[in-house]
Order: sequence, then structure tokens, then C-alpha cells
Amino acid sequence: MTLPWWHPDEELLAEALKHLRDFARDLRQTLRPQPLPLRPEGAVEPETSQVATVTDLLEAAGTVVFLGEKLSARSLLSGLSKEPGLASLVSQAVRLLIEDSLEPRLGEMLRDVYDLRLTEEEARASMEETIVDALAERDRVELVLEGARCLLGLEPELDDETRAALLSFDETLSPELWRFLPLGTRRAARCAWAAPLFRERLWWWHRGCDLPHTALQDVETAARVIHLFPKAREELDRLIQAERDIEKAAASLPVRGTQTGEPGRGKLISLREHILARLRAVTQPGAPRESDLLLVAERQRLYLAAAGDEEKPLYSTPEIVISSDGGTLFLDIQSPAEQAPGRLPLLEAADHPPVEGSPTEIGRFEFSLSIAHFSSEEAWITVFLEAGERRIRLPFDDES
Repeated sequence: MTLPWWHPDEELLAEALKHLRDFARDLRQTLRPQPLPLRPEGAVEPETSQVATVTDLLEAAGTVVFLGEKLSARSLLSGLSKEPGLASLVSQAVRLLIEDSLEPRLGEMLRDVYDLRLTEEEARASMEETIVDALAERDRVELVLEGARCLLGLEPELDDETRAALLSFDETLSPELWRFLPLGTRRAARCAWAAPLFRERLWWWHRGCDLPHTALQDVETAARVIHLFPKAREELDRLIQAERDIEKAAASLPVRGTQTGEPGRGKLISLREHILARLRAVTQPGAPRESDLLLVAERQRLYLAAAGDEEKPLYSTPEIVISSDGGTLFLDIQSPAEQAPGRLPLLEAADHPPVEGSPTEIGRFEFSLSIAHFSSEEAWITVFLEAGERRIRLPFDDES
């Protein structure tokens, strides 16, 4: 299901649809019986060419699905699944991608990420690019697998060795994922293009992508604090338990808009709570009641303000970035997008008059989290650009 307030990047979607259309046409042509002319020495084997085309096709299809346009992908793939031998080509494409492009990258990528924190600034950029490029191969595998499901209507058949190779990669990467935190906002950007419902599938980018690039330095600082002041460990344990409680409470409360009452992502008490929870809200140990969460958020707002918590991104598109430091919500219009002359961003919530964002510099506006609008369960921010209006629903990742 595509969320009603989220829209894919139009250029990226148009490009993915074009690639999918082209690859589908090419594959249909190669799958048709052809006469067998003399093949020049060194020419690519027909089946090898077909496997490469299938890989490109599946990646494009997976990209379209992750952009929230599964029906469009199915339409362009219509009839292909009936082609004889296609399921076998799909299996070969997935196997070769994992064996040739994914597995060989793991060792070097982990060696680089181990050294990333200790690398001088001059060499750091190059090392980051190498790490990101290597991890992007895991993106390709996920997109190809999704494309295969869309094409075949079921899971692709993979041999035990291929399944084991992918599982081994993930099980090796997952416990080391904290080492990738110095990549900072680059991790968030690598999954922000996908529809919100698919981002967690890109868990190697999505998990902890709201954490700052200095997070590991904060861990080192915490270690020294506990070494010098052993009693501080109790506060650390409380904060860890609070993270677990917030996550458990959000997962166990009913999802707004459902009629089943099944556990889900949780009903928000207020937008302020939502924003602060995304800034790692704290609470007391034990399972909090639904009515407790707003009080927790208020306490955390004061805590963050006193601690001078740094600004963290909460929502991002190529045109607009929204962030917060725990006391203020910031909205930045990203170049080359431009603000419509004389039109300030507008915050609207039920039972409250609209509030315009306060400009602090060109393309940057702020809203105080202390205003009553953030006590509502839902609000909208309208951003007036020269290219048209952009309406952003808060909470950002909540389903309707």
C-alpha cells in the first residue's frame, strides 16, 4: 500500500519505468526462437546475454515496486512469466549476482569500515565511497529479489548454496552494522528514496539512520564517563531500558485507522511525542501506559533543550528536509528548489489557527515544538515552492 501523503521522486520513477519497459522489450526479443547464424569468435553466449538482461529487468522492476508502483511494474511485466525457461534464468541471475558481485565485497568492505574512524580526513572520502559502493550491491540483490517476486508471483527458486551465501553475508554484516554509523546522513539518504513501507527492507541503511555521524564518539565519551563515575552506569541502563520500553509500547498499541486492534506501530499521543521519540525519548523502566507517553515526551523536550542536543533529520526529499533538535522543528528548502515569493511554510492542525514558519535564513524556517499544534495527533505542513505546493503530513511515517 502506498501512503497517501508520500510521493516518489518523479524523475527516479520515470527513469525506472523507462528502464523496465526497455529491458522487458529486449528480453521478449531474446526469448523468441531465433535462427542460429555463425557466431563470431569471442561473442557473448546467448544465455549469458539473457541472464544479464534478466538481472537488469529484475532490478528495474524491484526499484519500481520500492517506489510504491507495484501495479505499474506488473503491467509492464505482463505475460513474461509464461515464457518457457524464464524461471531458470531468474534463478541464474540471482545466483550470479550474489556470487560475483556481493560475496567478494564483504571482506574488503569490513576491513575498510573497521579503519574508517581512524582514517585521516584526506583519505576518508575515498574510503567512504568504497564502503557505500560495496554495500550498494546488497541493495541490488534486494531489488532483484523483489523484481523476481513481482515477475513470477512467487519466491524465485534458489539452490541451498546461494541461499546460504546471502544468509552468511547478512549474518556477518548485521552485528557489525554499528561500525557504519560514521557514514551519518549518507545512510539515511540511501533508503529515503523508497516508499516508507519498504525502507526497513533496506535495513543495512535504515537501522539507526537517524543517529549522527558522531555517535561512536559519543559511545567513547560514555565509556569514559562510566569509568570515572561508575554510578553513571545506572543512568545508562535506564536509558537503554527506556529505548526498549518506547519501542515495545509503540509496537503493542493499536494502529490508528485499523479495525482489528492488532498490534502495530502504535498510536501517537501527539506529534510532539512522535518527533521526540524519533530523537530517542527517555522514560522510566516498565511498560508505559498510553497516557504516559506525552509526559515522557515533555520531560525529554526539557532534557534535550538543557543538553543542547544536536539537530537530526526526520524527513527528507530532494526539495525539502525537516529536522529537529528537540525544541524546534526546522524546515529547509533544498537547492535548486526555490520558495514561492512571499509564501511562508504553513503549519495546520485541527482546532488551531494556521501558523507560518519563522524564517531564520534564506530557505530555512522553524516552528517551536512548544506550540499547541504539536499536541495534536495529526498536522500538515504546506511548503509553497515555485514548482508548486508540497503538503507534508505529520507524523511522517504513520499510516492512514
